[in-house]
Order: sequence, then C-alpha cells, then structure tokens
Amino acid sequence: MSKTNSAPTTTNTNNTATKPESKGGTYSAPTTTPSSKNTVLALPGMCLTEGCKARSEKANFCMEHFDWFKEGLVTKEGRRPSDFDKKFFDYTRRLAKKKTA
Repeated sequence: MSKTNSAPTTTNTNNTATKPESKGGTYSAPTTTPSSKNTVLALPGMCLTEGCKARSEKANFCMEHFDWFKEGLVTKEGRRPSDFDKKFFDYTRRLAKKKTA
C-alpha cells in the first residue's frame, strides 16, 4: 500500500510570499570602486606582470614571467613582492648554475 502526502496544500493567490515588500524606495545594487593605487589593469590575453606587453601563454603570464611566478618573483596579480631583490638575486644565481652544469 503506498502512502500519500497528507499535508494540506495551499495556493497563494496574492503572491506576497514570493516578493519582498518595498518600502517606497527603489533598490540599487551596491557599487564598489577599486582602489586606484593597487589596481593592475590587464587586457585579456596579455601578461599580468606590470609593464609587460607580451601575450599570455600560461596562467595569464608570458613564459618568462610564468617562470618568475613559479619562483615567487611576482604574485598572481602580477605585482612584485617586497623582497623581490633578494629573490631575484637567488633566481639569477640558480639560472647561472644551471647553465654551467
């Protein structure tokens, strides 16, 4: 024997339960303005690194800056970290060692 749903069904004819009531004003979505100091604008298909105009190939970076990204020389937004000089020195030293080996 199959059971049927015995809960009473109600129909809403005035449709007030699905729409929130407005209180005289119109709704406008909140707008956010990005900070101009830290905003890096990149065109689609271009490398994200600051000052680079090459087309992106991997993860929105050109191949040179993708290697920099893997080594930690640029962030995923394309900015240089605060300890860039130290990291760049170590990176160039590893590249020189790799070429001689």
